[in-house]
Amino acid sequence: MALTDYAQKRQERVFARSQAVVGKFTMPTARDAIKIRGGATMPATGSDFVPSEEVRDTPDTDQFLKRKKPPAAFTLTTYAKVPTTPGVPPQWHELAKQSYGSGGFALTVGATFVGPVAVILDGVPVTIPAITDTGTATQRAAALATAVNGVTGLDATSAGAVCYLGTDLGAGELRIDTTTPVTGLTVGPVTYRFQTTPVDIVERLLTMIHYTDNAADYYRDCLVNNVAVRAEGTNEASLVFSGFLGNSTSASQTLLAGALGAHDGVTPVAFAVTDPAFQVGPTVDDVSWMVVDGEAFKVVDFDPNAMTGHAIGAQFGTTAATHASGAEVRPWIPGPDPDANDHIIGLTIGALTIDGTAYRIINTETRKDERVVARIDEAFEAALTGYKRTLDPRDVGGTILAYQRRAILGLTTWSEREKAGHAVLRLGNTTGPRLELDYPLFRLGRVDKGEQAGEFTRSFPFQGLASGTPGNDGVSMTVSAV
Repeated sequence: MALTDYAQKRQERVFARSQAVVGKFTMPTARDAIKIRGGATMPATGSDFVPSEEVRDTPDTDQFLKRKKPPAAFTLTTYAKVPTTPGVPPQWHELAKQSYGSGGFALTVGATFVGPVAVILDGVPVTIPAITDTGTATQRAAALATAVNGVTGLDATSAGAVCYLGTDLGAGELRIDTTTPVTGLTVGPVTYRFQTTPVDIVERLLTMIHYTDNAADYYRDCLVNNVAVRAEGTNEASLVFSGFLGNSTSASQTLLAGALGAHDGVTPVAFAVTDPAFQVGPTVDDVSWMVVDGEAFKVVDFDPNAMTGHAIGAQFGTTAATHASGAEVRPWIPGPDPDANDHIIGLTIGALTIDGTAYRIINTETRKDERVVARIDEAFEAALTGYKRTLDPRDVGGTILAYQRRAILGLTTWSEREKAGHAVLRLGNTTGPRLELDYPLFRLGRVDKGEQAGEFTRSFPFQGLASGTPGNDGVSMTVSAV
């Protein structure tokens, strides 16, 4: 049986899902696929090796010491693409939600709303029960949030007459059934807002899979530190997600070196392969996955020297069966993405508005960087044990580059005046599929002069400032389908 020798770039696939428990991988599903722009930068995590510092009386080769596994840095780039159907999240929803701390549908509740509300959680229909509160819209929104929190897998908060509907950690994709409108309820955009309580983002982690045709890496305890939005006049806008990849395991393509016998899908069964194809550990939760003749297995231990290990079969709904020597072994990944492509926002559509005035620009890059670092300084731990915030503040800001037009020059005095205003960056039309970044308080920094293609330009660095509302300062992001 021929195996894939060279991995095919076209077969590269990425999956991301919120993690239910810190330190334990939560297997993504096909609905958690993320379509990337170009390629992903997702290196495998591995232990550091350093030379020994002991002093020897002869200049021989020092012994290398194995240190713990630090997290790897990842970068994922996607198009600025959004769904065209109300009640559907963008494909990169989990990445943005994990970084902001909260993300969900903004449901505006009217004075006639009662419910119930039909939603789809990870492909399964779920009903949010009707409320009994008959008070104001604000009271009904609070009652709806209470009803939502009583449903397994769903989570909600309310502010005024708006209920923000999201999911619990590890719950998967949430959609709202908008085919049958609910009286008194308006399904608004997907909104991402900063959340500092009750759980900080350092405890809201992701599990991710990076599949490269003949191998797959499985990462737990991943964190999105920075969300950058890049818009320029000569290219389609992009979203760039970067952060940490926690401990990884891996599986590669190989063949069974002997028959895999009868098993019950509960007790680990011994297997042997022709290549050292699996990396597991260091904890018992750091396992790998393989598929043989259509049956999925969880590899719980593996000796790469002997090329033998133990695995539990009948995973993910597959049926336990025996398998002959020479059977092909492949990494397990979720099935094909069942969703249609989202709408890619064209490069010529959108606007940057500052204090209500639209400005023509060359390009802008915005960022939302949490500046979180990994906890790897605890003794007796083989890998990182989580993340922590330093004394550095959250960094919300970016740069605007514009031709030196007369209409732009009014912004050059903002920094010296220490002026703060309101800014909105919109990608897409004013109606229809669009993405908006909203800076409640926006301040320009030192303005620089330059040239681009023979034209004078001005470069405006900016930052988002605290708006006075705890946990919701600096910037928010919304994704609208209509």
